[in-house]
Amino acid sequence: MFSKYPGFLKLMLQHKKGVSVAFVDFQDIACSTEALNSLQGSSLFSSFGERLRIEYSKSRMGLRKRDR
Repeated sequence: MFSKYPGFLKLMLQHKKGVSVAFVDFQDIACSTEALNSLQGSSLFSSFGERLRIEYSKSRMGLRKRDR
């Protein structure tokens, strides 16, 4: 889904307390903005009608608070 957009670098999935969260890294802000705007509100086949909620991360993927 995300990999078809220009600048896609990687995707990391986490499952916590029954909730799935995906972190997607793009080459730059312009590429991530294009994907965000195109996919916001999309449905996943396995989500039973729930829609994607996409937002920008507060920090870069892979950086822990103590590393910033």
